[in-house]
Amino acid sequence: MSEPNCNSCNLQLKPLGKIGLRTGGMNGGWELLFGAFADMGEQIVYLDTYRCENCGRLEFFDLDLSLPLS
Repeated sequence: MSEPNCNSCNLQLKPLGKIGLRTGGMNGGWELLFGAFADMGEQIVYLDTYRCENCGRLEFFDLDLSLPLS
């Protein structure tokens, strides 16, 4: 796949590589109350990340289709 274009500027985006994002788990007071148990539902998903060098917009893609469908 060639690099995608920015939705704002229509210029080619620069690839930044894969970036891990935390999903699930609990935050705020729940973490204080339950400690490590609050993070049991947490996982890290890795997304292909691109940036527009003109406007700074970030775009995330799942190019290897590794994310679950639901």
